[in-house]
Amino acid sequence: MPLGGNKIPCVIVGRSVFVFVFLFIIQLAAYAQVDSTYIGSFGKRYGIHTYFGQGFVALSQETGPNDDITYRPNIPISLGVGVSLGKSSIGFSYGFNFLRDKKRGDTKTNMLSFQYRYYLPKFIADVYFQDYKGLYTENDRENEIYNIYPDIKVTQYGVLWQYIFNGKKMSYRAAYNQTERQLKSAGSFHLGGAAYYNYLKADSSLTINEANKLNNIQIGLNGGYGYTWVPKKNFYISGSVSLGLNVGAEYIENFNFRKMKIYPSVYPRMVMGYNKDTWSVRLSAMNNRVVISYTDEKVMSFNTGSLQVTFIKRFGDIPILSRTEKKHEKLLRKFRMYSD
Repeated sequence: MPLGGNKIPCVIVGRSVFVFVFLFIIQLAAYAQVDSTYIGSFGKRYGIHTYFGQGFVALSQETGPNDDITYRPNIPISLGVGVSLGKSSIGFSYGFNFLRDKKRGDTKTNMLSFQYRYYLPKFIADVYFQDYKGLYTENDRENEIYNIYPDIKVTQYGVLWQYIFNGKKMSYRAAYNQTERQLKSAGSFHLGGAAYYNYLKADSSLTINEANKLNNIQIGLNGGYGYTWVPKKNFYISGSVSLGLNVGAEYIENFNFRKMKIYPSVYPRMVMGYNKDTWSVRLSAMNNRVVISYTDEKVMSFNTGSLQVTFIKRFGDIPILSRTEKKHEKLLRKFRMYSD
């Protein structure tokens, strides 16, 4: 059926405005000033990060107030290493098979996982991709009785972004990245958006719908509050929670206004850490719970998160990183010269 005369221009204009506002917020966040009585630096330019933990996607199915089942991936603990340059950091981790829990059956989870978190004074973002096949449930943990479901496949693409209203005094980068330090206790409200693509498929071990397959796409808003408590000079505890409402549909081919539903989400984060001038350590936990399907009989949701212990050693100078950074800055200066 032909579209009306102004529908396509309106869509293009709407997307352009959204992109412009989004980029404008990032630019504001990048150049935001901080209160130096609340947020300080370590005085060291470079750092080496080592960490171990797990990133995951779990599938939850609730059929009553006290009747719920959680399907989890059987994945090994990951060991990782990373570097920080100034207030930016990047890392890589790998899950070794010998760190997998052998008590949960011979069937292992096949997985592909990517998570990226971006912190600025007034803007934070999470980007992730998770693909898992082969889950298990715990029937009796004390007696180590598990059910294995090698046919269940879960996939989630997600991006979540938030504007931090009091980023001048509260630093998510200090709490979750430790490339700067929180000097005094502070909190902030945050507001943002999110977009998700969720995919779930099973052969026969899990009843999803008539096709036993679900494609779900969502986009929505979220907001909440975070607070970092600094009881002592070098020790801190930080937590935040975000509540979201997303508009979406369970089948992409039926993505129209008649098929749309409202899907809730909740995203708690907790971290505690200890800082010295030349080293830091932290324990962090995050879990983004997104409802992907619900009827009168059951509710299904994805839980995407991580549990991680990180140790950081800081240095005033690392020659190879210094040379790399200088080359990068030189290229940037040339680019700016040509662009001007």
